[in-house]
Amino acid sequence: MRGMTFSTACPIVLWFLLLNGKVSGEQHVVLPVNGLGPQMSLQTNNFILRTVGPNGLGAYRRSRDVVEFWLLLDSNSSQRSDISQYPYVKDVLPNVVQTSDCDSMFKSEARDNVTDEAARSEEALDLPRITPTPRPSPPRSVILQSNAPQDLDLVSWSVVKPPPWKMKGYAYDVNFGQDTYIYVIDNGLNTGSTDFRNVEFHYGFNAVTEERDDSKDGHGSCVASKAAGWKNGVSKNSRLVMMKSSGTVADDLWAFAATRDDVLTKRRQGKAVVVYPRLSNALYTPGAPQLANWDAIYRIIQELFNANVTVVTCAGNQATRSSAVDRVPAVWATKDYPLIVAGAVTNKGDIARFSQGGGTPKDIAWAPGENVVCAKGTLSPSTSPERFATGTSMSAGMVTINNPMLSTGS
Repeated sequence: MRGMTFSTACPIVLWFLLLNGKVSGEQHVVLPVNGLGPQMSLQTNNFILRTVGPNGLGAYRRSRDVVEFWLLLDSNSSQRSDISQYPYVKDVLPNVVQTSDCDSMFKSEARDNVTDEAARSEEALDLPRITPTPRPSPPRSVILQSNAPQDLDLVSWSVVKPPPWKMKGYAYDVNFGQDTYIYVIDNGLNTGSTDFRNVEFHYGFNAVTEERDDSKDGHGSCVASKAAGWKNGVSKNSRLVMMKSSGTVADDLWAFAATRDDVLTKRRQGKAVVVYPRLSNALYTPGAPQLANWDAIYRIIQELFNANVTVVTCAGNQATRSSAVDRVPAVWATKDYPLIVAGAVTNKGDIARFSQGGGTPKDIAWAPGENVVCAKGTLSPSTSPERFATGTSMSAGMVTINNPMLSTGS
C-alpha cells in the first residue's frame, strides 16, 4: 500500500521518484483544522491545488471526500504563506524527521553460539494450568522452546519453580497470538531472516518501496523479531505488518492513519497491536502548545483505542537525564488515554540502569531490553544472523501481546 493518494493525475516521472523515496525540492506537510468535513476538505484541497499546481501536491485521504493531510512536494515561501492563512488550514510544517528510535545504547556484536539456520527444538511441558492476568483463561497447550534466548526465558509462561529467569527455555501457549496482527512503525525489516514469515509491507511517502530494513543498525528488524519472530519473538503466531516509515512528519502521520484504515477495512478490531518504538526529539514541556502533527497523531491513536487496538511505545533510554518519561508520545499515557509505555529490565528482571520510567514504575510495562537477542537488519554468510541489542525499543516489541509475565508495575 503506497502512502500517496494524489489529488489529481501525476506524471509518470514524479511517480517513479516517489516510489523510490526521492523527491527534489523541500517538502512540507499541510495539516487541516480538526474535524474538517467533506465539503470543507474539498474546498481546501482545490485551493492548495490551485496554489501549487498538480505536480507539486500529494495527499493522504481518510476517505474519498476527506483528506487527512497534504504533502507539498516543491513549494516556495509565498505559496506556503498563502496556504497557511487559508481558514481551514491549521499549520504548514517542514517534512523533516522529528523523532528518534529508543535504541541509543544499541549494540552491534553478534551472538556467537547461533548458527545461520537455528534449530527449533521444542518439547511438551507438564505445567499446571494457570489463570494469568489479564487473560481470562489458562493456556491450553504449553510447550518449551529450548533454544530461546535468555530474554525470552524471563517472560516464560511458567509461574512454578524454578523462577522464570532460571527457565531453560521459553514456555508458551502454542495457540498464543493466532489471528492477531502486530503493526510495527519503523524503517522496515530484513525479510531474509528466518525469524520472519509472511510479512505484510506498506510504504510511506518517503520510504523506499523495497521489502528490506533501511536503518543502518537494523532497528526495525530487531523490534519486529522481539514481537513476533519465529525464534526470538514473544508472540510467534501473530502476523507482522510493517508500516515502513522513514520517520518524517508525513511518513509517521501516514503510518498511524494508514494503520487505522487498514485495521478497520480488514476488520482487525480487537485483534491488532501497534508498536511505535520512537519518541520526539524535543522534550515535552507541560503547558506548551503541541505541534499540529503530534496533535493529529494523538487523535488517530484515540481512534485506534476506540477500535479496541492496543498501542505501545517506548519509555526512552535517558534515565541519567530523567527517571520519568519526558518525550512524546510516552508522556500522553494516562488512565483515560491507555497508551502502553514499555520500560526495560535486565535478563534477571531488574530495571535497566538506562531505562526511563523508573520514577513511576507502576505506570510502565516492563520487559527485557538489555542485551536481548534479535534478528539482524542485514545478513552475511560469515556472521551470525542475530545480534545483541539494548534499548526500550526492544522492550516495546516484547509487550505487544498481553503475556502474563509482562504485567504493568511488576
